[in-house]
Amino acid sequence: MKTALAYALNNKTAYMIEKDSLYYLSPLKTYNEQAGVIQFYYSLTENQRFYNQIQKMFLYIGGTVFLLSFLFAYFYFNLFANGIIRLVKTIERIGEGDYETSALSRRDEIGRLSIGIQKMSHKIRKNIENMEEEQKKLTLAVNKLSMLDKQQKQFIGSVTHEFKTPLTSIKAYIDLLEMYPDDEELLNTAKLNIKSETERLYDMVEKVLKLAALDKYEFELNKEPTDIRQMLLSVVASVQGKIDKFGLRLDLDLAEAYVEADKDSLTIVLVNLVDNAIKYNRSNGSIQIKNYKAADRVIIEITNTGAGIPKEAAEKIFEPFYTVDKNRARQNGGAGLGLSLAKEHAELLGGNIAFVNTSADETRFRVTFPIYLP
Repeated sequence: MKTALAYALNNKTAYMIEKDSLYYLSPLKTYNEQAGVIQFYYSLTENQRFYNQIQKMFLYIGGTVFLLSFLFAYFYFNLFANGIIRLVKTIERIGEGDYETSALSRRDEIGRLSIGIQKMSHKIRKNIENMEEEQKKLTLAVNKLSMLDKQQKQFIGSVTHEFKTPLTSIKAYIDLLEMYPDDEELLNTAKLNIKSETERLYDMVEKVLKLAALDKYEFELNKEPTDIRQMLLSVVASVQGKIDKFGLRLDLDLAEAYVEADKDSLTIVLVNLVDNAIKYNRSNGSIQIKNYKAADRVIIEITNTGAGIPKEAAEKIFEPFYTVDKNRARQNGGAGLGLSLAKEHAELLGGNIAFVNTSADETRFRVTFPIYLP
């Protein structure tokens, strides 16, 4: 107090805090001259108590806010981190080839990112599926091209072989005529055989061209409602001379039924089947031709009393140039193209042809077409 009083007596203001008390000393002036010192005393107990309360309140509030902030931040960032971890795992699964993903049920950036990843995953899966499909198509195309190349080589080989046989026969007769020009009997025999082989060669060329056209070009079919009964009667009339020549009996069981077909293609199917029934029949045999309706199909069956077809050859008879008995085929003028051509045209018209029965004295073919209902 003496020190503080000395300051005050020296015309200076002084204060001093001691424990819970505040002492304030100020010089007192009169006519610009110091007349004395005035002293104030103030108790700081209430102020200290208020300060302590305020300090505690700030501590409590600060601690509570810190704790709540920490908990909120922990759960929020934990949820945020879990979302990121799930996205990372999703991306890892996508990298391993598992494209089944689900979006997170969030409305923040993580949720939008997960939706983007899901869409990307579905698009990647779709692209991969398309690529696999295209790869399958490409593999199928390559295999088909390889098979076609093989068939083409076989076809060329068969054509060459079949064409060579009548040409060899013609050349042989020409050579004989050059050696024996005055032999009348040889001349007559040569004429008949050269004519026969030439007709056979012409028939083969015509059928090969038709077969090649079916393989390469898309026919413009003029489909129209066609009565199968009338078509069969027309075909039978065109080959009646052959039937009479071989002394064959013809049994017809025909019903009126309509199909939508191109008449030229349908004629090729029926003529080849009936012609085969004549060529490969036995002497004084018979041919049975019938048609009937079954559900939504028209069925045509052509049966002949031929030598039959072995079971092992049943799947090959529709291949070009395949013949069960080559010697008999040459004698009858067959080149193994009739059934192949008939099958191609039948399928072109939306139908099919099948070999359904054979025995020691009977062979039957069945042709089916979609029925046409006016």
